[in-house]
Amino acid sequence: MEDLTPDRWRRIDRLFEEALDEPPEGRLEWLARACEGDAELYDAVARLLSKVETAEKVLGESVTDYADTVLAELAAEGAGGADGADPLPAGGRVGAYRLIEEIGRGGMGTVYLAERDDAEFEKRVALKLVKRGMDTDDILLRFRYERQILASLEHPNIARLYDGGATADGRPYLVMEYIEGVPITRYCDENRLPIEARLRLFADVCRAVQFAHQNLVVHRDIKPSNILVQPDGTVKLLDFGIAKLLDPTAAGPTPETRVGLRIFTPEYAAPEQHTGEAVTTATDVYSLGVLLFELLAGRRPEGGADVARPSAALGRGGAGSGDDGGAESLDEIARRRGTTPERLRRRLRGDLDSIVATALAREPARRYASAGQLLADVERHLAGFPVEARGASLRYRAASFVRRHRVGVAAAAAVALSLFGGLGAALWQAERAARERDEARIERARAEQVSGFVLGLFAAADPLSEERLDTLRARDLIDRGVDRVRSELADQPEVRARTLATLGDVYNSLGLYAEAQALLEEALEAVPPSSDHLRERAAVLTHLAELADRRGAHVAVDSLTAMVLSHYAAQGWPPDSLYVSVLSYRGNALGVLGRRDEAAAHHEEALALVRRLEPGGKRYASLLNNFGVFYADIGEHARAEPLLRESLEIDRRIYGPDHPRLATAYNNLASSIHYQGRRTEAEPFYREAVAIGRRAFGPDHPHVAFFAENLATLLDDLGRQDEAEPHYRDALRILESALDAEDPRLATLRRNLALNRHAVGAYGEAETLLRASVAALEATLGADHLYTALARASLGRTLTAAGRASEGLPLLRTSLAALEGQLPEGHWRLQVVRSDLGAALAATGDVAAGERLLLDSHAALLADRGPDDYSTRDARENLARYYRARGLPERAAEYERPASSEASH
Repeated sequence: MEDLTPDRWRRIDRLFEEALDEPPEGRLEWLARACEGDAELYDAVARLLSKVETAEKVLGESVTDYADTVLAELAAEGAGGADGADPLPAGGRVGAYRLIEEIGRGGMGTVYLAERDDAEFEKRVALKLVKRGMDTDDILLRFRYERQILASLEHPNIARLYDGGATADGRPYLVMEYIEGVPITRYCDENRLPIEARLRLFADVCRAVQFAHQNLVVHRDIKPSNILVQPDGTVKLLDFGIAKLLDPTAAGPTPETRVGLRIFTPEYAAPEQHTGEAVTTATDVYSLGVLLFELLAGRRPEGGADVARPSAALGRGGAGSGDDGGAESLDEIARRRGTTPERLRRRLRGDLDSIVATALAREPARRYASAGQLLADVERHLAGFPVEARGASLRYRAASFVRRHRVGVAAAAAVALSLFGGLGAALWQAERAARERDEARIERARAEQVSGFVLGLFAAADPLSEERLDTLRARDLIDRGVDRVRSELADQPEVRARTLATLGDVYNSLGLYAEAQALLEEALEAVPPSSDHLRERAAVLTHLAELADRRGAHVAVDSLTAMVLSHYAAQGWPPDSLYVSVLSYRGNALGVLGRRDEAAAHHEEALALVRRLEPGGKRYASLLNNFGVFYADIGEHARAEPLLRESLEIDRRIYGPDHPRLATAYNNLASSIHYQGRRTEAEPFYREAVAIGRRAFGPDHPHVAFFAENLATLLDDLGRQDEAEPHYRDALRILESALDAEDPRLATLRRNLALNRHAVGAYGEAETLLRASVAALEATLGADHLYTALARASLGRTLTAAGRASEGLPLLRTSLAALEGQLPEGHWRLQVVRSDLGAALAATGDVAAGERLLLDSHAALLADRGPDDYSTRDARENLARYYRARGLPERAAEYERPASSEASH
């Protein structure tokens, strides 16, 4: 047969499709007339027609895929017979790879199991080689294009490209990750996975497709045989061979799609693929919708249906799974999902029907715009939240809340009734809810939702609420409620645990940390120890992590959040609002503990999740704030500022100008501005934070202490030590009663007050404060932590200034060594400690080395921080003191004069 040119392909494909529309008994007669004496054309189409029934039974997905293979064989015969059709022998080589066996064939290439034959690596690979006869310019371009696409997609759920090249006769090949797995539909059925487990696997597929979309690649042939699940449950998306980059200019010339040549699987293709219209990300969404339909209902949607609903498909026969090719009984479909037919129908009605119908809308504009949007709705459903596909009616959202929190709503009602008289009805509700807990299997973000419900009943008790009572009345209300819960819910441990945890959260908000700790530990003990209550345990552990975060117990936060994340990993729970909170708390702790890369990764993951689910909302603002604080804590204030400004603007829009949340937002933004050297600009923000905090929280709340401390450090830096001192002392009074004695934040406050005392010459008090600070930081963060090293260096500086340089010198040496291991060379903090070390060296007799350090560090700080920064002023004071000690008053005078009108500490 002659070579199959593009025109020949188009004519074969057109005749084949038209012949399929004829009655089977008259097809060949019709074909003979249509071929008009072209025997080779007749033979090619007749062979395809003879394979139609076999292809449907064997492949169960695409007659066209089978047709491509047959046509390739025809092309191979025309190119030299067996030379193109026979597989390459085992042991043969392609490039640096030794072939082991043929493992598959497609329309353009043959796939071999292979291994590298030059000892570069030992992992087995899949080698895809273009078939002889298919190596026309158009096909070769398409194959090279596939190689380019695969090289751009590095994702754990996409089969990786390792290598590529061309054989001696010019046929290109790809070397890809070898996936030992089975199609996703078969994997789910063979393992009898319930609907939730199927949805989680489907979510992994969506993540892979969304990643491709973000890299401007549309797959265009999503189907079960292109989605393999490995024995460990990992999903792998294969075969981007017909993908099309959304930005063609990014990839150079792209192969032109041939008119009339079907390069997709019809059963999974979107309507626009059949009609030749534009292919977009919504095209893949449609194919994902067909796949989801099949995973849920055990069959594909009927062609032509405008609104396809899986629950309705269970009442009819229809196309079976793509892997078995036949229609299954409804009983067998339900058994493969671990349920009964009626329960399966009920499970699919509502959210899942709506999600699938939206994905399968015939008009692309009515579908989800991307795989990411589809994924978000699937995750909302798994978490028990309302899905976007069903709209936003109050009735639906209220029903969704109650459905995912049956027990929790009963718990909230029990708390309310316990405080305002009588537990009879509440206990009856709680007991009934406990009996139904097995039906409420999707209880995501339960603690947060129930907590919000209860906090709504006691809005006056929470200083962050819209309507606030004074703290004493609020505390009295909660204290009495706790007593009633303990006594009257004694025989309801699960309900008691949740309500105690929620009320512990209120204590936390009030700044009553010791009371909150006792209540949360009691709640944890009340959680039944069985595996059925891991979610309740994870929720209480998260409350404890939040409290530890407030108290500055960062090692405890690390441990608690690690336990919660291990539960998510072991149980396969999808990310939800509780998971996001845990990531954020853990990111805060890891940042302080010096594990910066891990901390940044946690903050970034939390932000990405919330950006997808709740963009622009309260939680998003909170996470932006936390990420900004992380950058501020590690000295990257320029990166912190835009995050903190965005968080502040969202809070202003949501809460108004005087809400207590604005106090924290103003404080954090002021700190970022302050430490970029814009002190005058920062002062009004600090003062606004203190004013709002005192009005909202009362004068003795820990938040007020932190705001006051930060204002004091600014006043110190402006050289206004007398104004700063009372703010420091007020903060110390509050935090000494609110925090643990070794809390790192209390230790940092003592160091800051010590710097203030040092500046006015009160070296004895400064030394006492610094020794307490160093001891606490060594006990909690370790001897080499950044904060510990800075406090130790401050102690060394104070001892030197007090005339005890021999005691200060070893402290400064060890501090500098620790800091040099953590900060980049040239960092201003290194120059500060080098200046102090120079002063100690000079005072202990090493004059030359000391003077060199003093001069070099001062020059570096002057260039980096400017003349007005407190660090430059301290270095200038060290030089002045050094020259006075050497009897050089003229030189000392050069450094005693202020560098500008704005003196700084």
